[in-house]
Amino acid sequence: MLTSSPSVLHEAPKTVADSSGKVYESESSLAAHRLRGSIRALAAITKSPGCEDVRFAIGDSRLITRRLACLVRVRTAFSGEPPKPAAGQTAPLPPRDEPLVANVCLILQQCVNDTPLAEHLTGTSIILDLLKVITEAERVETKRNAAIVVGKLASSSHVHRDELNRLNGMRVLTPFAQWTSALCGDLMGSRLAGGHS
Repeated sequence: MLTSSPSVLHEAPKTVADSSGKVYESESSLAAHRLRGSIRALAAITKSPGCEDVRFAIGDSRLITRRLACLVRVRTAFSGEPPKPAAGQTAPLPPRDEPLVANVCLILQQCVNDTPLAEHLTGTSIILDLLKVITEAERVETKRNAAIVVGKLASSSHVHRDELNRLNGMRVLTPFAQWTSALCGDLMGSRLAGGHS
């Protein structure tokens, strides 16, 4: 189940017992599993040759692109007891659901080139969310996928490019200059490599 900011994918008990003692997988656990599986399958489909119609269907829909963008913020619940914050500090956020976020980034990567996806995501916090993923994620694949999406969005839209500059995102993207320039073209690649703006 998804909740408000920051989005948390709750890990409910994996199993529940009914009144007769039969054990079933809980509905919340099943919903989370289905969401992860659906996003993973959609990421594989959008990468496949000959599936342009799927990419167009996703990228042409403002509702779908914004829902996907919201999934970039998804976090899993703490396993066990959440850590106690130190005196004067806020409670730590739960960890990101990195496999889900990485797959959402793959979908966005595939759909941004030939569709108005970048335009549909103007006015959202997608650039900030992706920069947070890059700085907070533990897995290199998740960081790379998010960096590529940022580069493609900035290459596709001056609004996203301005937002990236406002957030000093070029500093965050510098380690990913090779990936971003290879996939996003010369504009972002030259900026990340220290070229003129």
